[in-house]
Amino acid sequence: MTDPPGAIAPPPPPHLSQELYDMFIDALAVPAGPISRADLLACCLVCRSWVHRARTHLYRQIRLRPLTNLEQYDEIYTKNCLLPYVRQVAIIGCLLRHVYTPDDAGSGLDDDEHPDHSWLDPAAAFLARFQNIELLHLYDLSWGDIKKETRDFFLTHFPDVTMLQLSSVDFWNANQLFRTLESFKHLLALSTDHISWHRANYTRRQMSQTDSMRLRRLMLGQTEAARYGPMITWLLGNRETFTVDEALISWEDTEIKSLVRLLRRIAPTLSCLVYQQSMQLPGSENAEARVATANALLGNPLPIVHAAAANPPAPIAPQVNQVPGTFNAGQINIIEGFNAGLIGFLVAADANDGNEGTDDEEVGDQDNEDDDDNLSDDHVRPSTPIELEDDEPEAEDVIAGFIEEDGNFVAEGEAMRLGLEHLDEAPITESSIKILQARVFCTTMALFGVKLMCQLVSPDTKNFTLVLILPSGWSGPVLRWSNLSSVLDWAAVNNMLAVAAGRVTSGTVLDLVFHGAVGRPLADANSVSLKSALREYLPAVFASGQWRVFWGNTLV
Repeated sequence: MTDPPGAIAPPPPPHLSQELYDMFIDALAVPAGPISRADLLACCLVCRSWVHRARTHLYRQIRLRPLTNLEQYDEIYTKNCLLPYVRQVAIIGCLLRHVYTPDDAGSGLDDDEHPDHSWLDPAAAFLARFQNIELLHLYDLSWGDIKKETRDFFLTHFPDVTMLQLSSVDFWNANQLFRTLESFKHLLALSTDHISWHRANYTRRQMSQTDSMRLRRLMLGQTEAARYGPMITWLLGNRETFTVDEALISWEDTEIKSLVRLLRRIAPTLSCLVYQQSMQLPGSENAEARVATANALLGNPLPIVHAAAANPPAPIAPQVNQVPGTFNAGQINIIEGFNAGLIGFLVAADANDGNEGTDDEEVGDQDNEDDDDNLSDDHVRPSTPIELEDDEPEAEDVIAGFIEEDGNFVAEGEAMRLGLEHLDEAPITESSIKILQARVFCTTMALFGVKLMCQLVSPDTKNFTLVLILPSGWSGPVLRWSNLSSVLDWAAVNNMLAVAAGRVTSGTVLDLVFHGAVGRPLADANSVSLKSALREYLPAVFASGQWRVFWGNTLV
């Protein structure tokens, strides 16, 4: 069809610089997901000058799992095709059956339901071609079931890694965990979540690191069979310089001196802290209740004794009401908010992983691969040895001391008393935290968590949000403040919040949020008795006019 006589031809499209095109494509890539992936694929069809930038997002990550078709990958991940774009490697063990697609579920197990990581040997040979990898994610692995030469490959072949994410990895023993961590000398971001080890056989050298460490982001997530103390000791070591810009800490242990040591060290340089306190490990009343229930069901109501254990504690699965619920004033999902925002580059299942268009569709695009809150160590064989041939040697008497210390679980009530005394005797006085978001479950340890967070408030703080998760047996249509009073000393809480408010400058946002356990609605926020009770229990909070108080999602 020809234009009619006298028609004016449209002007040519404007010529923009490549930098502007790149910025446009970069904007399409955030947030990552199926929609942005479709947009980026469309960009590849616009013109040749758009292809390279779009591919840097589309094929930035490669994920390998037991059923990955390595022959097919061998053809497409070449220097003339997709290889130059890869900067992130994820190794997914597929040991857990409930978090993958049916084909992948349990594909990392042998016929006897034991971990089978033999597929990692050819995978390592394939990965040898990849250079300049920035992020390494190890997910759902039984470390000791990986061939020694293959473990060594993962610890030596990626020297440029600046972001390390360890999720649901059973390291067998602490020595192997710290061998792994110290293999990456240039870390800017470190994330651990649901990691396990069963023997505290770390060495004095491992606990005495001297290399400077400047982390932009640190995430210490929930644990399985591992305690926080050794991890924090390794982080601090004998380093003259150790700084963190943004941190997420999910604390479940009654051993709190390590926590205070860490926060005291990083608070002067920390700009953002997301904190969750939910007692789950042995020593907590939550763990005691579960053990007592299990014993009662077995007809064996044995008393619970807090003493050094000869064997490591069994993994404890989080309760359904402990699952983190996007965070703003009236909501409680601070964990997911942190993952999606501040630490978003630590991706576990990025939809833009570069595997679309192959017959070997990657896990995680449809399934709930990242739902780690219900993970367990059921795949670990009971008779598995926990010492490995490449453990760094240490004197047996030293290891025995570490094991004894690691097996000592302080009861929750005693831990709270010691924690409050410690903060009174040596308060945290230097803090530069601008954004402080805390989620504290109202157990016996709650008062310690409130005091710790309030001590971190300073004139630099611009936003402090404290979410208190009320006990599941308390929340409901009928107010029972007497029940809650048995858990929290409200006069102390009122004083702590008042002192914190006195440290901030004008314009700082202070939010106090009450939430019930998941699935248990709170009482009507509009009731006169509720407002009266809150004002009675927290007079300084309401009198100051600085705090916004939320009951669920409702501003009181």
